Amino acid sequence: MKKINDEEMTLILDVLGIKTEMGVEQLRAACEAVQLFDTKQQDYGSGNISATKELGIAVRLQDKVSRLLNLLEKRRGRDGHAIAVLTEINHEPMEDTYLDICNYALIGLLLKRGLWE
Repeated sequence: MKKINDEEMTLILDVLGIKTEMGVEQLRAACEAVQLFDTKQQDYGSGNISATKELGIAVRLQDKVSRLLNLLEKRRGRDGHAIAVLTEINHEPMEDTYLDICNYALIGLLLKRGLWE
C-alpha cells in the first residue's frame, strides 16, 4: 500500500481540522483501511454485499469479531495468564482483522445511507 507522506498528511489534517495525536494516528489507520478496501473492491466488486445488505454485514462482522476473540484467547492462554505473543498467525494477521472490521462497519454505513453500489 502507498504510504501517505508527511506533506500529504499535513494537508489532510488541516482540511479535516484534526488536532490531537490520536486523531492523526486514527486517520493514518483509516487511510490504510480505505486502501485495503479499495484493493478488495477491485478484486471482488460489490455484488456479495448488495445481495445480503446489512444482514450480510452483521454476519461478516460477527465472523471477524469471533476471529478476534479467538486470537486474543490464544494469546492469553486457557488459564487466563499471558503467554508469548503470537508472532505468526496462519492466514490473516490480527491487524488485518481490525482493518476488515473497520471496513465492514463503513460498508454498513454506506448501505444505510443508500450509497452502496
